[in-house]
Amino acid sequence: MLRSGSPRRKLRLPGSAQPPVTAEKRSFLPQTVSVLTAITAVLAIVISWLTLRMNRDAQFSTRYTSAVEQFGNGNELTRTGGIYLLGRLAVESSDDRSIIIDMLTDYVKQKTGLGNADPAVCHTRSAPAPDVVAALRVLFFRIGREPGDKRIDLRRVCLVGVEMPGADLTCVRLDQSVIRSAVFDNAKLVDASLEYVSFAGSSLIGADLTRAVAFGADFTNVNTYGRTDLTGARLREAELAEAKLAGADLTGADLTRARLDDADLTDADVSGARLATYLGRIKHLPPGADRSGALASATALAVPDPARVCA
Repeated sequence: MLRSGSPRRKLRLPGSAQPPVTAEKRSFLPQTVSVLTAITAVLAIVISWLTLRMNRDAQFSTRYTSAVEQFGNGNELTRTGGIYLLGRLAVESSDDRSIIIDMLTDYVKQKTGLGNADPAVCHTRSAPAPDVVAALRVLFFRIGREPGDKRIDLRRVCLVGVEMPGADLTCVRLDQSVIRSAVFDNAKLVDASLEYVSFAGSSLIGADLTRAVAFGADFTNVNTYGRTDLTGARLREAELAEAKLAGADLTGADLTRARLDDADLTDADVSGARLATYLGRIKHLPPGADRSGALASATALAVPDPARVCA
């Protein structure tokens, strides 16, 4: 029995009619289902991507560990394989790139470095072992340079008879090194630091040394190692003050705005060379050199500054 004043509840009998579903409810339900379906699909994609990334990282770690183990192996052939694998991993992973470059650079310096010895000792050394050549090829062919890479430091190394035509040595540091009887035809040495480097009897045909700092570099013939060949080389805006170019082949070379203060060109072949620079301070400029494009003074010459473009 209901008490006086209490609300009356409507009793629904079995089979009685339910309240009608409004149009708003009918339109809301499909939208909710669509949203849930979309969220589920996105979650599936994210989970798949994370799984793929984890698997890829695991595979990379395995390959990296294997490469390092091969690199440290006592067998030269195995070590060479590890070097090439490290080069491939450096291309694939920007995070590991600089570490691998440092590893290979240190290895080359360890095997070919002059230390505190007189650079003349390089003329008694033989060509580097195949694994060292492999490290050089990975550094200057496989990996290549990218913006932000720090300069590869190979100062005071001895490289005998290496063949690196077309190599990319942009911004490399080779100061006080000896590059003897080597082939760097068409190589790119743009903004390279080559102070007091000796290119004894090496071939740099068509090489690009634009803005290279080669102060005091030696391009002359040394003993019986043949003639240093700079045929068609690009030496635009290069720092060649006090460089030794006696007897060098500069046929068709481009020395536009190069600094040649106290550079020695005794008996150098400058046939067809572009000498659009200041020639007043050159030592022994060969007779017959084309002076038509020479600058009136050295004030127009730019001072090379590799730091502007090299990390």
